[in-house]
Amino acid sequence: MSQQAPKEFLRGLGPRWHLDVQGHRDEVFAFYQPFHQAQLARLGPGAEIIETSRYGSHAKNEFEFYWPERQDDQSLAQEDNPKSVLFFVHGGAFVRGDRNTTPEVYSNVLREFCRSGFIGVNIGYRLAPDARYPDAAVDIVQAITKAKEVLSDRRIRLGQQFLMGHSAGGTHCATALFDPCMAEKAASLREELDGLILMSPRLKADRDPRNVNAAGVIAYFGEDDTEFELRSPLTHMKKSDIPLFIGMAEFENPLLHDYVEPCRRFATYRQYNDHNHMSIITQFDSGHNGCWKDLQEFCKSPPTNPV
Repeated sequence: MSQQAPKEFLRGLGPRWHLDVQGHRDEVFAFYQPFHQAQLARLGPGAEIIETSRYGSHAKNEFEFYWPERQDDQSLAQEDNPKSVLFFVHGGAFVRGDRNTTPEVYSNVLREFCRSGFIGVNIGYRLAPDARYPDAAVDIVQAITKAKEVLSDRRIRLGQQFLMGHSAGGTHCATALFDPCMAEKAASLREELDGLILMSPRLKADRDPRNVNAAGVIAYFGEDDTEFELRSPLTHMKKSDIPLFIGMAEFENPLLHDYVEPCRRFATYRQYNDHNHMSIITQFDSGHNGCWKDLQEFCKSPPTNPV
């Protein structure tokens, strides 16, 4: 029996995505797995996982380096051109998720970027209840700082630097770069980043009954919903001095489209029809990545965002 085409699968799943987010997430993973495996068989791994590094005391305070395939410390250090780097932060509704949720996800994101010559850094961070706002954002800044120290020690010159987060990972990235409580900790990161990529981010904390992940929001942001406005990235995203790319699926978790709407005027905004909240990120390195050309263009020449 031939493999169903992604577009056909996505169109069938999309309208019912919100009815069982967790169950449909696993369905998306299972559907894309043979596409990921076929891509690996056809093109090779695209990247080598060099090592796992720690940046804190918690078990989640780890990240992995992805080197472009067939390169090592010495060859990267000897290159005349600086190497672009992507720092990636996974999602998981604030209480779950892992940088390696499956053998293919989320390494697929790093592999696709490495195929274009990037160095990739796959960041883990503390989850609720072990973490409460803004702990995950603090973790991300510390992880990036540590990763750049390691690269500097290996005499690898960095070119453009991009931070990318999916879902709750996008929330934490936005908190790190826009929330005033992070201004001092993230000052250097803000100066050095060439672009921020948010895929299906949750930009507002809420306990709305339509929010299928409200329990996770409360676990991370706290029980006092009078604090939600101040703790929501959207509150502080009136403009962006950092080039900003926002990618949204047609079929998102409830309310996410509403929350990104105010940011469209100062971001490179793209919506991907037929896709859902998980397929938008699972499609990477599957041979069927509908957002890859847009991201290549953004990373090639990040625009100056209007303010």
